[in-house]
Amino acid sequence: MTKSGITINQSGGNAVFGNVSQGNKNKNVATSSMTVTETAFREFFEEIETLRAKAAVSDQEAAELSEKVAVLEKELGEKGPGALISMAAKQLYENYGWAAKPLGRLFGLVGL
Repeated sequence: MTKSGITINQSGGNAVFGNVSQGNKNKNVATSSMTVTETAFREFFEEIETLRAKAAVSDQEAAELSEKVAVLEKELGEKGPGALISMAAKQLYENYGWAAKPLGRLFGLVGL
């Protein structure tokens, strides 16, 4: 008998993590969850909401940033990363210094 095991190699770009279970007659059933990018945006919005709730930032500023990042998320999904999207991300970082930490984490995870 040979030793069984699972090997997973990941390189480059985006990844989808999910559950894979092997059933009868070696038929694989896979279910996927959110991508790294979707998770990064969800966590960003949660962190901005936390800052707003702690009164670290005004409701208006938090809403403006969330709206602009939602537009960026939509454009990233439609067009993929590019020069215009990277420039928009840079402008957000410069205009919303109070959110530098969450923005930096988000941009690092989505590759901007």
